[in-house]
Amino acid sequence: MKVLFRHIFISFILLFYSVLLIAQNGSPALFDKANKLFRNKAYTDAIPQYVNYLQKDSSNSEALINLATCYRLTNDMIQAEGLYKKIVVLNNCPPINYLYLGEALMANGEYDKAKLWLEKYNKNAEADQRGKEHMETIKKLDEYFINSNHFRIKKTNINSPLDEFYPVIYNNGIIFISSRKKISFLKYRNAWTGGNFLSIYYAKNKDSISFTKPKLFAPKLQNKYNNGPLTFNKDFTTLYFNSNNDDNQSKEGSINLGIYESHILPDGKHWDEHVIPFRWNSSTYNCIHPYLSPDGISLFFASDMKLGYGGMDLYVCKSDGNTWGEPENLGPEINTKGNEVFPFLNDKGVLYFTSNGHNGLGGLDLFTSYPIGAHFTEPQNMGSPINSSSDDFGIAFSSTNTGYFSSNREKKGTDDDIYWFTFNTPKKSKIKIKITDSISSSSIVNPVLTIKSIPSQENITPITEKNGFYFADLEIGNNYIIDIKAENYNQKFVSKNITTNTLEIKVVLSRKAEKKAGEYNLKELTDGRPVRIDNMHFEASAWDIPPDANKALNKVVKLMMDNPTLVIELSSHTDCRGDAAANFDLSNKRALSLKEYVVSQGVDSKRVFSTGYGATIPVNKCDCETAAVLPCTEKQYQENNRAEFKVIGYFRNGIISDK
Repeated sequence: MKVLFRHIFISFILLFYSVLLIAQNGSPALFDKANKLFRNKAYTDAIPQYVNYLQKDSSNSEALINLATCYRLTNDMIQAEGLYKKIVVLNNCPPINYLYLGEALMANGEYDKAKLWLEKYNKNAEADQRGKEHMETIKKLDEYFINSNHFRIKKTNINSPLDEFYPVIYNNGIIFISSRKKISFLKYRNAWTGGNFLSIYYAKNKDSISFTKPKLFAPKLQNKYNNGPLTFNKDFTTLYFNSNNDDNQSKEGSINLGIYESHILPDGKHWDEHVIPFRWNSSTYNCIHPYLSPDGISLFFASDMKLGYGGMDLYVCKSDGNTWGEPENLGPEINTKGNEVFPFLNDKGVLYFTSNGHNGLGGLDLFTSYPIGAHFTEPQNMGSPINSSSDDFGIAFSSTNTGYFSSNREKKGTDDDIYWFTFNTPKKSKIKIKITDSISSSSIVNPVLTIKSIPSQENITPITEKNGFYFADLEIGNNYIIDIKAENYNQKFVSKNITTNTLEIKVVLSRKAEKKAGEYNLKELTDGRPVRIDNMHFEASAWDIPPDANKALNKVVKLMMDNPTLVIELSSHTDCRGDAAANFDLSNKRALSLKEYVVSQGVDSKRVFSTGYGATIPVNKCDCETAAVLPCTEKQYQENNRAEFKVIGYFRNGIISDK
């Protein structure tokens, strides 16, 4: 997608070489010219070369696939769709092209046609979740439009024929990023997109959708390449922003995006040009889209550094007051094989971000996730009209229900614009709830009901029982979690999207089972200490669950089933033999395998987190520093090779708490 690669990746090859290639007439051959431009990521320049070549030789499948890739990566999904329709009927077509055609059809709003190609991809690539995620989206399409009538969105006057995106609330106006042309004697061009490089602008509000003429923000802070997005501390005296800097140039000539820090000067108007590089910037990967938490302690950002889950992953670094700690991946609940970018946190710690890897309407979609200790809950799609079949990304709130976001919906992916939105209070629905015993089917006496709105986190108290029913007025279009408890019964949660004027909900509670010998005692687990899972002996460098480990894992499953509010972390640990980074990667995969097994047995994925710790938490004196001097015994190594679980919270009222 154009925004995904123009505003996300964005390491680029200096253009001088690409321009010289086009200037050469005759040699090398047209196909070679196109391929060199393609390898240099000058996709806009490569397109006419491939088009001209294919007019002379339409049988070259490599040229056809590369041209489709150029259109896909510059987000011209209409052209991409047409080419992928030709590619998928070729002999020995790589299955990945079925996925790309499905994604192009989704981006163009052709969901029924997309299903055919996604199903074909799923049959050929069972291990890849992307096709399955897209199919889930199409199945639940109606759910994404429930809130449509409660939102109002309007296009702002800040937009130009070029790109404007990623609004940041600042000084009675907004700061945003744009590819509009700057006044300069020197001409620079982005080889990937063929457009101008990105710069940071500021415009003052006249009203919600009208702004004064935009001006460059802190011009001396910005270089001649890509600049922005940015984020400020609470009192607007420190900022962090993205920039292409020669310090991050790789051996191949690619200049990666990094994060830089600047401070306001004593005059209170200008910013220090002597910026401080983020300590985790690199010439081998990008660090992009910084967002500083309201308390100034956590810096969230996206990166394609090694050992992530996919393309771009979301990370967080914690400050000790002097320096930023090591990047922590937000984990598989947030990150996917796709790209997760543009993080934003509100004052309650709710994470908003953009992804093309989770269930979405097509292109990039906006998602929300709630905090739970060091983790976040399973993301929720914000739905229509915030999301569309095109790219929707980069949200900022000016108040609880009002803000701005970016989208290229109007021109199907070829022009990013900034939109204003507001959320209106929806109409009420009359809800009737009946709670019965699973064996006798009779009404349960004195159950305790709590209803929580997911968007607002507001608690709603139902009206007192009448003839075995409980009543409540809930807002149409909202999601709710109903928490039902009763003495001697297992607690139960019911999730409901309210779509009608009246609704009857029937809830059946099961009776608590008595604890048997050999099972886990919940009272002994609630102190947060990890418990070793027996018989978890993975093969070397493997992460498949050992066949003899199912019995031990089933004890964990039973614990979760008997205690339906429980939230756990499943973890995997290695010994210190081998490369530390590889051990982290291996332990993450093993922990994810543990989670997948538990979830496959019927436990809600929202209640299970997975973390790999590598060799960082040994249970004996065989730590890596000791082992480097004095070799450990095989028994000591195996003691450290282990799987564990621990209770980290309780899922109540749609959120996870530690009580």
